[in-house]
Amino acid sequence: MEQTTLSGSIFPKRIITHANVWERFAALLIDGLIVLMMSIIISSQIPFPYNWIFAAWLYEATQVSGNYQATIGQRTMGIKVSNIRGGQLDFITASLRHFCKYISLFTALSGYLIIILDKRKQCLHDKIAQAVVVTDESFHATTH
Repeated sequence: MEQTTLSGSIFPKRIITHANVWERFAALLIDGLIVLMMSIIISSQIPFPYNWIFAAWLYEATQVSGNYQATIGQRTMGIKVSNIRGGQLDFITASLRHFCKYISLFTALSGYLIIILDKRKQCLHDKIAQAVVVTDESFHATTH
């Protein structure tokens, strides 16, 4: 994990550790199962694939813009989503980030693969929403 220091933030100085590919992928699998259950529940009201799209959007945007700044899968993996200044995303920005994942998906996964080369470990949807995915430890101020 690469660490950087957050400067110019309204928050106390701290070391930022960006979440790695495997932490994010494991969180995605956990969240995928949750969204699958949600979409099955609402499938009587909303047909496939719209039930999946609706469930995934509502789940992710409300969780990421909430107090935990993370979905259940991300919390399980010890990672959070924040804006590039260390603050919480609002619902609109979390929604933008979610829907931009479809761009990452439909570009032959290239929007996801850029994480390998990016210093902040950002995917395309993170860059568009000006968000970063960091470890929980990144939210604790440094003592020196």
